[in-house]
Amino acid sequence: MTPRWTMLASAAAATLLAAPSAWADILIATAGPMKGQYAVFGEQLQRGAEMAVKTLNANGGVLGQQVKLEIADDGCDARKAAALAKELAAKGAVFVAGHFCSIASISAAPVYAAAGVVMISPASSQPKFTVDGQWNTHRLAPPDDAQGTFAGQRLARDFAGRKVMILYDRTPLSASLALRSKVAMNAAGLNEIGLTAFDTGKTDFAEMAGRVKALSPDALYIAGPPGDAAALMRLLKEQGVNLKLYGTDALATQDFWTAADSAGEGALVSFPADAMALDAAKEALAAYAALGITPEGYTLQTQAAVEMWAAAARATGATEGHKIADWLKAGNRVKTVIGEIALDAKGDLINPPFVWLKWTNGQIGLAP
Repeated sequence: MTPRWTMLASAAAATLLAAPSAWADILIATAGPMKGQYAVFGEQLQRGAEMAVKTLNANGGVLGQQVKLEIADDGCDARKAAALAKELAAKGAVFVAGHFCSIASISAAPVYAAAGVVMISPASSQPKFTVDGQWNTHRLAPPDDAQGTFAGQRLARDFAGRKVMILYDRTPLSASLALRSKVAMNAAGLNEIGLTAFDTGKTDFAEMAGRVKALSPDALYIAGPPGDAAALMRLLKEQGVNLKLYGTDALATQDFWTAADSAGEGALVSFPADAMALDAAKEALAAYAALGITPEGYTLQTQAAVEMWAAAARATGATEGHKIADWLKAGNRVKTVIGEIALDAKGDLINPPFVWLKWTNGQIGLAP
C-alpha cells in the first residue's frame, strides 16, 4: 500500500509535468546588425534589451514569469532578416525589439505577422514600415517624414499671418517632408505662398533665387541636400533678401555651413531629440553608468520597446500577439525610460520628440 504522502507527491509532480508552460520563461528577442560595419548599432539594441529584461526579471518578470532574451544578428540584410524571423518564431519568441535597418524590419514583418509575433523597432524610420505595415508593426523612431509635420507646426506658430514658401528636391522623402509641412501649416491656419520642386544638380539657383525674391517670403522651408540649400541662401544674401531659413536634419552637417558661410547664420534645423537628454532618462542613465555604459544611440529606445511590450502584456493579461498589438495601437500611454509615450493606429509614436538646432557662427546647437 502506497503511503499517503507519496501519493500526494506523485500527484503534485504529475500536475507540474502536465502544465510546464505555467513555469516556462517567456521568450523575446532583439534583432539587428550584431556583426559587421553596423555592429555598433546592434550593440546598442542588445544593451537596451538586456537592461530591460534584467529590470523586468528583478521585479517579478511579466505575468509572473521570467523573461528570456535571444540576441539575433540580421546583418541589416532583408533576406537574412526574413530567415531569422522564421527561426525566432520557431523558437517560440512572442516579441521582437527590432529590427534596426528599415529594409530588415520591412522584410521580417510579414513573417512575424504570420507567426503571431509582435515587433517594435527602436530605429527603423522608413515610412513604408508602418504605412504599408502588418498588424504587428510598431516603432519608436519617428518616420523619416515626421519632421515635416514638426516644421509646419513651428512655421505656423512663428509666422501666423505672414508669408512662408516651401522648396523641396524631387526625391520621395523630400516631397513627403514638404507635403507634411504644408498640411501641418494649413491645419494651423497658415497657407504657404509657394510649394516648389527643384532638381538636384540641374536647377538654376540664380533663377530660383529670383523667384523667391519676387514672392518676398518671411520664411523659407527647404527639404533637400545641404549643398543646394547653401547655394540658394548665398544667392539670396547677395541679392539682399532677408528671410528666415528652416530646414530638415540634412542641414545639420558642417557641409552646409562650409558652403553657405554667413548666409547660413541663424538657420533652424529640425532634428530627432537625443534620448539621453530627456528628463525621463535620468534614472536609467544612472543604472547604465553603474555598469560603465553610456546608453548612446538607440539603447534607450530599445529598452523602452521592451517596456512597452511588457506593459501591454500586463494590461491584457496575455502575451498573445494580436491582443498586444491592439492595445498598443489604441494609444494607451506607457511610462518608459524615454518618457510617457503612446502609439497611433499605424504603430507610430504620437508626437515624436524633435528639437530645433540653430547655426550660429559656424556652430550648431540647441535653439529655443
